[in-house]
Amino acid sequence: MLNQGKDQSVESLRGFAILLVLGLHSTNDGAIVPAQAFYDYLAYSFQNIRIPLFTILSGYLFGLRPVGRGCFGQFLGGKVRRILIPLIVVASLEFIAKSTLPGVNNPESLGDIWKAFLFPYEHYWFLQVIFLLFLLFGFLHSVDLLPSWRNWLVIAALSLLLYLGFGYTGLSLSVFSLGATTYLVPFFVLGFGIAQHGERLMHNRMILIWLVVFTVTFSYQQYLWFAGAPGEASKRSLTGLVVALSSGCLLLRFRVPVWGLATVGSYAYVIYLYQGFGLSLGRRIMSVLPEINPHIYFIGLIATAVIFGILVEKIGKRIPYLRMALLGIKK
Repeated sequence: MLNQGKDQSVESLRGFAILLVLGLHSTNDGAIVPAQAFYDYLAYSFQNIRIPLFTILSGYLFGLRPVGRGCFGQFLGGKVRRILIPLIVVASLEFIAKSTLPGVNNPESLGDIWKAFLFPYEHYWFLQVIFLLFLLFGFLHSVDLLPSWRNWLVIAALSLLLYLGFGYTGLSLSVFSLGATTYLVPFFVLGFGIAQHGERLMHNRMILIWLVVFTVTFSYQQYLWFAGAPGEASKRSLTGLVVALSSGCLLLRFRVPVWGLATVGSYAYVIYLYQGFGLSLGRRIMSVLPEINPHIYFIGLIATAVIFGILVEKIGKRIPYLRMALLGIKK
């Protein structure tokens, strides 16, 4: 059932983004091999859209309801509850499963479980980054350093420099995915800017510019694939940056509510959290089907992960002591 209190067009974009993420994490399975070239191409084509879109939406939603003066402590507590607690719980569960269950390739040592919280681990790095971005921009807004257009431009310029220049520093900054924060910060800044300064960033002339820029850079990205140089459009490249920024603006500007996507989008956070378990369950289910078509297998994996995430949220909400641990929701 749709949550009527939310913008269903935004939820549809969240649904689109989580399906892209699940698709990426399903393309290396052995059952996909007969169609591997096709899925590698799809993964490449959307590599600069899926996670940037998630981040743009996070910045946009934050920008619609930013932190007021004197409210940073309350805001921080909410993010710790909603992001860090489920992150610790589910990362622990996945780490333990990979350390103890039979049939796991390269099992982890239980003594290293602390690394799953302090360093990037599986797909949870994104949650570490988002938490840091909320922490940073929540503080900046609470002390009135973000609201003005001029301040936003300065911060946007700095974020672009971090994105493009971090690789040249030779630094890793793997602790709590600090280095990866420099990859996603321009997209969070853009989302916030659209929410706060949409009249400047999203008027008709600017949308035409975004459309031309996206068409040119995405076409160039496609050319690089067929020319055998896909690395030139990598996530840290100028081409990748421009594709991500322009596609995010266009998707937000022309978003429409799509029932199925909006439904999935309303559960996107929990689906993302528990996708490791959902995809693993999907692989076990699909493996019992003989001679399965690779495309059916691919769809089955994604569908299982989506359904699993929805069930976790629905069941978790009904059990008071699991609401906080699994979902980060108050008891």
